[in-house]
This record gives sequence, C-alpha cells and structure tokens, in this order.
Amino acid sequence: MPRNSPGSEYRTADSVANWSSLRSIGNSSLSKMTMLVPVFGYFILFNENISQYLRLTIDTCPAHECRVGWRIFFFYFGLCFAALGAAVFTFRCPDIIKRYSTSREFFKTSREFYAHHHNLRWLLDDIEKMLGRDYEDGLNLVDLTNKGSVIGQNEIHVLSGPMAAYYNSRNKCQAGWRWASLTFYGVGAAFLAIPTLITFVEVAVVAIQRFR
Repeated sequence: MPRNSPGSEYRTADSVANWSSLRSIGNSSLSKMTMLVPVFGYFILFNENISQYLRLTIDTCPAHECRVGWRIFFFYFGLCFAALGAAVFTFRCPDIIKRYSTSREFFKTSREFYAHHHNLRWLLDDIEKMLGRDYEDGLNLVDLTNKGSVIGQNEIHVLSGPMAAYYNSRNKCQAGWRWASLTFYGVGAAFLAIPTLITFVEVAVVAIQRFR
C-alpha cells in the first residue's frame, strides 16, 4: 500500500502507543467516567462508615474494627491510574483522532471540505509545520492552491495523499503524552487485575478442596 494512501498508518515500534491505538479506550464512556474517581474516591471508598459494605472478602469483623480491605485499595488506585490515562487522552489527543478511527475514514468524510483551495492550503501548511519541511506531494497541489483552484469530484482522489499525511502526523505527535497515557492505562489495568486473579485462585482452591 502506498505510504500516503488513506488508511496506511506507519508501522513502527511506536505504533503501539499512537493516538489511534488509544482511541478505543480513551473515547469510551467508561474511561471518561473514571476521571471522577479521584474526586469522589475519598468520600466513597475511604469513608469508614460505609467501608464494611464495600469489603471484597467474605470475612466478617466487628463494626468498630472494620477497615478498608487491600482489594479496595488496589481497585481505587487502579481506577485512579486509568483516570490519569483518560485525562491525558482527553486533553492532549488531537481532535481529528478522536473523531476518525483511520485516515481512510477521515478522507471519505472530509474530502469535499479540503477540495476548496483555502482549506487545502491550510492542510498543506499544517503538514509542513508538523514535518518541519516542505511537503512533497508530486501533484503540484501547492500550485493549485496558489491559483485558487477548486478540485473537482473527478480529481478529488488526489487529496488522499496529503490528508493521510496530515492524519498520520497528528497520530504520531506528542510522543511523551501518548506513552504517558498508555503507561497510566497499563498500570491501572495491572492494579485492577491483581485482586481479580488472586480471588480467582482462592475460589479455585476452595472449589478443588470441596469436590476432591
């Protein structure tokens, strides 16, 4: 597939943390809701008056001795890290990635808009800013924008290259923030998975002992 054709994202080691890879998590309603956890976590999870109702173990204890169990702490910190990942995605991910899952979708949806020379000129200028050099399209699109030409329906396919380049440049921008978001999501998932795995092992042991 040509480098600049719609839908052709650059396959490098950095692709695992590109914005489009984080999009399915960051755009989900559940991910956005986790941002409320750090705000209300203290009142919900660390309130000793209701902690006994939130314990995730089957052990019982006198009301005056009940404390928040370690599983609750793991659950809380897991959601906090997930909230950090969601916050980074929400405030740092480019809008174009939030709206379109691939450059192909971006091309199909917005090609008529960029057929106008003013919009195309803006697109090419932004690509050059991202790349730090002139954009080499090979189709003299810059000349078309200078002449004030509008690209017709029969020639609109020529926009696939610059539009894909624009999408990909946005998808790969802000590497530090992308890796930060991925790291926060990963740590949060680990915190949430550990209690689940331990509980699974404990239940499995009980089941084996009962039916052995």
